[in-house]
Amino acid sequence: MLLPSHLGCPRNRATPNRTLTPFGFQGERRTLWEAPGVYQDASAFLVADRIRAPLLLIHGQRDTNPATPFFQSEALYRALERRQVPAKLVGLPGENHVLQSRDAILHALWEMEDWLGRHVAKPAR
Repeated sequence: MLLPSHLGCPRNRATPNRTLTPFGFQGERRTLWEAPGVYQDASAFLVADRIRAPLLLIHGQRDTNPATPFFQSEALYRALERRQVPAKLVGLPGENHVLQSRDAILHALWEMEDWLGRHVAKPAR
């Protein structure tokens, strides 16, 4: 998941809450306690109060990646819902971190097209 700055998030966030992987991630070898700012900067959940634009979350419900369990997307969705930020969580049953089934991929594409059609301004003709 990426939350670009033009959507109201100060930096790109690929994981809802990096503090749940406190012993390093990707190229980061320092722990949460050695580099708390790095973990905070990589955690969308911790800046949910700054997200203003509508957000579509699409997540495999069987995501086995330890950095991105499904419950993190649920928590971010609930935080946005509580703040009345337009958001939708699409959980794809049986799908892991990378969508595999044709049906799941088509469903995700349909959700994205529908979301963009409803939340992105259409250019004037």
